[in-house]
Amino acid sequence: MTRLVLLIVLLYLLYRLIKMVIGGPRLERSREGGKQKKKERIEDEMVKDPQCGVYVPKREAVTAKVGGEKIYFCSEDCKEAFLETQRRSN
Repeated sequence: MTRLVLLIVLLYLLYRLIKMVIGGPRLERSREGGKQKKKERIEDEMVKDPQCGVYVPKREAVTAKVGGEKIYFCSEDCKEAFLETQRRSN
C-alpha cells in the first residue's frame, strides 16, 4: 500500500514537472472573486508628439484634427502650443 501511494505521488510530481517545462497557458487568479483567467498582454502603438517629440501610447494620447489629419499629443499643453503655432503660421 505504501508503495502505491509513493508511486502516485511520484507520478504527480513528474506530471507537474513536465507541465512546467512545456509551459502551458499561464493562469492567474484575479482579485475579483478568485476566478482564473488567462494573463493578457496589452500592446499599444507608440506615437510621437509633434510639439515636444515625446513618445506616448496611442490610447493615452490627446488628439486633435488638423487639416483632416488626426494628430497625437502627450498633453493638453503640447496640443494647445502646437495649435497656436499652426494658427500663427496660417
